[in-house]
Formats: sequence, structure tokens, C-alpha cells
Amino acid sequence: MKPLTGKMKRRGKVIRKDFYEECEWRFLDVSNGPISHAEFNNKKILQKCHQKTKKRPLTFDADDIRYLLVPNEKYVPELVDFIGNRLNQYSSEKRKLLGTRIIALNRIIEDI
Repeated sequence: MKPLTGKMKRRGKVIRKDFYEECEWRFLDVSNGPISHAEFNNKKILQKCHQKTKKRPLTFDADDIRYLLVPNEKYVPELVDFIGNRLNQYSSEKRKLLGTRIIALNRIIEDI
């Protein structure tokens, strides 16, 4: 869980940030019920959620991944190398399948 927008320090200045653009998602164990935005900004409450999450991590398999989106073709070789060299928990076949799921967003935009 992460706010979609917020403030952060960048080079000593506080700036407004659209965190959605980072394409990063986080999972928090909120099995005791949802937390409010105010609670999300409370470091103690957030830390408790993180501790619970470590005990119950979000798991998924390569078969659960349908798309791997990159901004443009420039990033494809880097992601292919990452899949081939760093995702050793998956079989060679599954790593090859993950490589076929890479999509450059600029191509989709051009085709629309």
C-alpha cells in the first residue's frame, strides 16, 4: 500500500509527487481491517502493518504475470537480462515465457 500522491524531499526541497508513475506497488497485511489515509501516514501503525506483512508475504508465480510493461523498447533488453539472470527461482521455460510478456508502452500508444 502506498499513497497515489504525496510530498517528498528531493535535493533538499519538498516537492509534490505522483507515486503512481513509479509503477511500484506494495502489499500490506491489513487483516485486522482497512486503515485510513491518516493511519497510513502514522509511522507506528504503518510499521505494525509492515511487520505483519513480513510474516505473511504476498506470493505469486510467473504464471500469474500477464504483462511486463516498459516505457519503450530501450528497456526491453535490460528486462530480458534481468529475467534471464536474476529470476533463478523460476524454471528456464517460465523465464522464457516471462520474456514474451514484455510490452513497450510507446508501441501501444502508436498503434492506438
